[in-house]
Amino acid sequence: MDTQKNYSFINLTRSIAIACVVLCHATEAIYPFNIESMSTLNLTDQAYAFSLFTLGRLGVPLFLFITGFLLLDKVSDTVSGIKFWHKNFFNLLITTEIWIVIYHVFLCLYNCEPFYITKLIKEMLFVSKIDLGHFWYMPMILSLYLFIPIFSVLLKNMDYRLFIFPTVICILYLFGTPILNVLLICFHKKGIATVISLGFMGGVYGIYMLLGYFVKKDFFKKIPSKYCIVLAILCFMATVSLQLISYHNSIRYNVWYDCAFILICSFCIFEIITRHCNPNPYHIWQFFAKYAFSVYLIHYPLIMLLTPYINEIPSRPLRVWILFLTSFIGSLFIAYLINRLPKIGKWLLYLR
Repeated sequence: MDTQKNYSFINLTRSIAIACVVLCHATEAIYPFNIESMSTLNLTDQAYAFSLFTLGRLGVPLFLFITGFLLLDKVSDTVSGIKFWHKNFFNLLITTEIWIVIYHVFLCLYNCEPFYITKLIKEMLFVSKIDLGHFWYMPMILSLYLFIPIFSVLLKNMDYRLFIFPTVICILYLFGTPILNVLLICFHKKGIATVISLGFMGGVYGIYMLLGYFVKKDFFKKIPSKYCIVLAILCFMATVSLQLISYHNSIRYNVWYDCAFILICSFCIFEIITRHCNPNPYHIWQFFAKYAFSVYLIHYPLIMLLTPYINEIPSRPLRVWILFLTSFIGSLFIAYLINRLPKIGKWLLYLR
C-alpha cells in the first residue's frame, strides 16, 4: 500500500489514537467512575479525572476516521470486494478468534475460575460476551469490515454528496438524543427514546467511518483551521462539563461514542491533523503506528495485572500516568517480541 508514502499523517493519528485508548483504560482503572467513588473527590479532582477520561475517549473515533479514510474507496467491484473480505475481514477474524482463546484462559486464571469449553465456544461464536472492557471493539470493527465493500461500491458509483442528507439525519438522532437525555434526567425530566431505525449505516461507528471518507474528499476543506481548533476545545470542555453536571445530580454518565461533543471534537482534531501534520513517513510514529493494534490487543490484561501494584502509590493523579506509561510501553515491548517470532506476529498481532 502507498499509505505511508501519501498519507504519512496517518501514522501520527494512529499513534495518538492508541495512546488515547490506553489512557482511557488506565484512567478507568484508577478512578472508579461511579457515584459513590466520585462523590469523595472535590470538583478539581473530578474535573481532572473526567478530562483524562474524555481525552481517552477520542482514541476510537480517530481509529474509525482512519478506517473510513483509507478503506471506503478501496473496493470498486465484486472481485476487489472478495479480495477485501479475504485480506481484511477473514484475517482479522482469525486474529480475533485467537485472542478470544487467550482472553478466556487469562480470565480463568485471573479470576481463579474453572475453564468451560462451552463458554469459550459461545464467545468464539460471538453469542457470549467476554468480560474485558476493550473487547467490544473487535466484533464492532468486524461488522464494519463485513459491509465496507458494499458501501465502497455505492460511494464509487454514486455522488458521495448523496450521502450527506442521511448522514445528517443519523447524526441528529444518534448523537443528539444521548446528550438531550442526560440533560433531561439532570433536570428531573423523562428522557426520550427514538423509534427510527438507523443501523443500516453502521450506527454511530458507521458515521465516524463515513466522515473519515468525507475528509479524504476534502468536503470540509473550506472550514478555517482556527474554527476547527476552537470548536474542538469547546466540545472537549462541554463533554467534561456534561459529566460533571450529571454526577453532581447523582446520575452516572460516562461519556460514550454516541455523544455529539465527542464526535465533533475528535472530527476537528482529525481534520486539523490531515491538514497540518505530515511527518516523515520513517519517523518514530511509523513504529508506534505499526504496533497500534497490537498494543490494543495486549494492554487491557496488562492494566489489570499492574493496577494493584500501581495503587500503592499515594498520588492518584500520578498513578494514572504511571499505569498509562507502564502498560503502553509494556504492551509495545511484548508486541515487538512476539513479532520477532517467525510467522507468529502475522496472525497473533494482525501485522501485515
